[in-house]
Amino acid sequence: MPSLKELIIKGINLACIDLKKYDGALFECPIEPESEVDARKLHEVCINHRFSNHLEKYLTEDLEKEIVEKIYFDIEFNREGEKPKYVKGKLYRPDIIVHNRKSGEEKKNILIVECKKADASCSDIENDRSKIVDFMTDEKYLYQYGLQIIYGEPIKSYFFFKEDDRICCEELKCQI
Repeated sequence: MPSLKELIIKGINLACIDLKKYDGALFECPIEPESEVDARKLHEVCINHRFSNHLEKYLTEDLEKEIVEKIYFDIEFNREGEKPKYVKGKLYRPDIIVHNRKSGEEKKNILIVECKKADASCSDIENDRSKIVDFMTDEKYLYQYGLQIIYGEPIKSYFFFKEDDRICCEELKCQI
């Protein structure tokens, strides 16, 4: 029987394949300088929504068997109960979280996902990595796993996990 880590990695890889296959056009939305309306690039939240849907398709059943309760895949979830999410004095709004939507002792935080488009700055990408580690190590949250996705050609994914009281990171090789 595969471990929870192996199940999550498999689900991530399948979600990346589906994202590229069914929603790859979102990566290529150009800036339209001649447009009378908003000429900005497509915001990553649009892509995050689709990626979250694909993750949910592949992970819900396995996670709910493991956790033995309903699991949710939420984007831009910025609350901890009635309060905003703060980690190390910083207000955060994670791109995608996989959790049971409970607080206190009943809380189960499984996966935190931070996403950027390929043209993001190195400092923005590094800030996302720090945010993942912060959420995995902060006593209030203690996410079991983290994921950083860089949307581009190819999609890059970095999986964070705990091993011997430290946070490890490995690049996942998605078969697209």
